[in-house]
Amino acid sequence: MVSFLHGEHATPTDTDMALDAWETALSYLPPDAEIHVDPQYSWRSQDPRDLLSPLRPSGAWTTWTSEQTQRLWNLTVYQGTAFPKLPRQRPTTVLLLHAYAHGWATRDDLYDQLIGERPERQGYYYSTDFDDLSTYTRRTVKADLPTHPDWRAAVSAVRDRVLEVELGRGDLETPATRPALAVQGLHGAALTLRLLAGLGKNPLKRGYQGSSESRDVTFSHLTRVSFPQPGDTAASLRTQAHALKIPDSRLLDLAMFAPQWATLVAGALGWKGLEGGVYWLHAHTRDTNWSVPADVREAWEAEISERTPLSATDLTEGAVDVAWFHRTYRALGRERFAALLDAAKYASSSGGHKRAELYARAVLGELDETDLRARIREKRNQDAVRSLGLLPLARAKAKAAKELEGRYRVISDFRREARQFGAQRQASERLAADIGLQNLARTAGYTDPQRLVWAMEARTAPDWTQAVTVDGVTLGIALTPGGEASVTLRRGEKPLKTLPPALKKVPEVVALRESVTELNATRKRMRAALEEAMIRGDHFQPQELLDLAAHPVIAPMLRGLVWIVNEAHAGWWDGDTLHTPSGPQPIGDHALRLAHPHDLFVGGHWTAFQAQVMDRGLAQPFKQVFREYYPPTAAELDARRSTRFDGHHVQPTKAAALLKTRGWVAVPEEGVRKTWHAEGINVWIDTSLGYGTPSEVEGTPLTAAYFVQRDGQEAMPLSQVPPRVFSETLRDLDLVVSVAHVGGVDPEASHSTVEMRAALLRETLRLLTLDNVRVMNDHALIDGHHARYTVHLGSGTVHRQPGGFLCLIPVHNQHQGRVFLPFADPDPRTAEVISKVLLLAEDRRIQDPTILEQLR
Repeated sequence: MVSFLHGEHATPTDTDMALDAWETALSYLPPDAEIHVDPQYSWRSQDPRDLLSPLRPSGAWTTWTSEQTQRLWNLTVYQGTAFPKLPRQRPTTVLLLHAYAHGWATRDDLYDQLIGERPERQGYYYSTDFDDLSTYTRRTVKADLPTHPDWRAAVSAVRDRVLEVELGRGDLETPATRPALAVQGLHGAALTLRLLAGLGKNPLKRGYQGSSESRDVTFSHLTRVSFPQPGDTAASLRTQAHALKIPDSRLLDLAMFAPQWATLVAGALGWKGLEGGVYWLHAHTRDTNWSVPADVREAWEAEISERTPLSATDLTEGAVDVAWFHRTYRALGRERFAALLDAAKYASSSGGHKRAELYARAVLGELDETDLRARIREKRNQDAVRSLGLLPLARAKAKAAKELEGRYRVISDFRREARQFGAQRQASERLAADIGLQNLARTAGYTDPQRLVWAMEARTAPDWTQAVTVDGVTLGIALTPGGEASVTLRRGEKPLKTLPPALKKVPEVVALRESVTELNATRKRMRAALEEAMIRGDHFQPQELLDLAAHPVIAPMLRGLVWIVNEAHAGWWDGDTLHTPSGPQPIGDHALRLAHPHDLFVGGHWTAFQAQVMDRGLAQPFKQVFREYYPPTAAELDARRSTRFDGHHVQPTKAAALLKTRGWVAVPEEGVRKTWHAEGINVWIDTSLGYGTPSEVEGTPLTAAYFVQRDGQEAMPLSQVPPRVFSETLRDLDLVVSVAHVGGVDPEASHSTVEMRAALLRETLRLLTLDNVRVMNDHALIDGHHARYTVHLGSGTVHRQPGGFLCLIPVHNQHQGRVFLPFADPDPRTAEVISKVLLLAEDRRIQDPTILEQLR
């Protein structure tokens, strides 16, 4: 057995001894020797050459003496040739160039490293195995890579020879075929056109071709990675193409297949706008996973970013730059654009170009709206949803307004109906609907899709004052103070409870009932939309609010919420005035946004607004002033991860369903993620919420939450995360922990939830003038007539003092409507806690025998 010291504590003497020992050991080993290592060592291998692997960590030998490094080089060369039954392993490029610079290696070693014999491929494994040739022939070679003038010359010589051999090939592959597939960059129109001519009439091969080494595959790859050189001009390209008898249609294929040639091709063909058309089609294809070298694709993306304000992510998701399209179409004209569409198949590896073609036809008005709606309704086709927003609107204002409203309703319904599917499909359908609304907003001239939403909801209100009289029965619409609509029935002066069956199919009655359904649907949509607007921090112009306030269902919601103006004043909106705790504040032309609990907390008026809500008996459309708030702790401000819910075990199925409704998406083998699009932040939890696993029984543990910039890799410091984003993220996790905890037992609610319930309880006790209840340390302490009680504000657990546990079984449906909650969201646990406190505060009035028996 041979052992050695290696690592940060190894000395040069140790290294000498190790090298001598391995050199001696290797010299006695037969090629098929088996090596067994003492089990106490973590390193094991059946490959004799791996004996040297501990001696060659990256850069470790750079601190050795010249003699030691030369001996390592000799051993490396030996172990690469001494075992003919094993695949050849070559030295690292760093060690090779170091050896060459010191005269230990020759130019033949450089050529062997670049193009020496490689083993045959095994099975489906696809790799050229010419890594150095691939790395050093890229269009841009990384500056930190090792190099040498003779090495660069060797790379150029090898590339030239490979191209020379490959260009003269027939149908069968040559020894240069695999190296040719490894080449990642070449220059010059003359070479590119020779490749194009060599293909003849055969189509260019797109994307991944498996292990194919046909001439078409090789020539297509080399064409893809070719770039113009400074001396190439449109005129010279035209001349060389004519000499090689390459038709104009083939040059068009070249421009689409390798857009870096689009400028020269446009000049050679005399097609103004060709370059813009090529990049428009590439920008709007679906394909992002095909085999295009990174530096080539980066060159394309740089050109695209100069032509559109839309991000690469938006374009991939289906957003369309309509203005860019119209510029290109006007420059090219109908016939030339149609010819360009014929070549669009080279913009993707499969059928991804069909989406760009679909969008182009939609913008041109060549798609039938009825057909698109049928595809959306019957097949739930997501590209049809995106395309519907691109259809041009009629020139007549009245007709255009009607078309806009109809398309908005179709896309909104598609988004709402997505909730019936699983998390992945739900997320993709909602994304398609959001992109469809963006496209519709741009088509209609709105600067922001949210502006379109507000305008449509305000404009599409049915007439709620209408009344219908049929056979002596009068039907009308009634609205509650909160904006909920219902049908009223009366015969003369007598109210009716049910609609006579004979009237249910009368057209006027059907229309009125549909109006009620639409009003309630609008109320539900706007309640969710306003909450999302608060979470996102959207701003509203004063005129937008006035337009929305004209809607009978939306107006009560706007007046029941707290607004922020000038990022300083919070209050209740009433037309042109904001009623703040310090007095009326004129709004003027300043934009407003819905206040988040963070704003109320920082402003110092949170308690005052909670008192006002209770005094007015106001039921807000969603939790706002009594919303749970999660500010980062002092420890979290210095950290990159929040560990508040780390270690909590949850039921996977229930947790996944809850997260799905809150916009989280499960990413296989990575965790669950939520994207904050406006802020460009992804939130990750490294947890598995799979189905059909042992975790279904034992529960899945949640882990720390961390935030990452959408285009970044490292976790952000929590101090840099917007407080609103941080609070809403932890609110989602608190919901999951509270509802989906393993065993069905609700753990103690978080501090934020307890604080919310405590504030709500204090205001309720103040209004009811109950002075025998105190809130202390997450408990309500009650001095009752029969005994003293404690109610935990998190779990709702009741104890009698003395006497132990008191069993009060809640019937949650009975709390609905009986216990006032200052928000419309159903929250049975909060209603349970409040009702238990009120029940025990007046225990004289208890008549339930099962409860009285426990109190005696």
